[in-house]
Amino acid sequence: MKLLLDICGWIGMILVVVGFYLVSNGKIEAQTSTYQLINMIAAIFIGANAWYYGAFPSVGLNAVWFLIALVALFRIHRTQSSS
Repeated sequence: MKLLLDICGWIGMILVVVGFYLVSNGKIEAQTSTYQLINMIAAIFIGANAWYYGAFPSVGLNAVWFLIALVALFRIHRTQSSS
């Protein structure tokens, strides 16, 4: 279990860096499903790793981060559906 959650933590970290790189270099826009999904998956993976290690402030941060990405994803889809 420890190895799996360590791998999740590293994958989550890589996703954060990839998402940041893509937005910072104009490869994708922040208001896209792709970017928000990257954030949601990263938050789940890093949050699971943090939970395992008892880093509960990081768990809280990642839960909020996930919810922000989820709300943004709903808004993106609502905007696309109405246009």
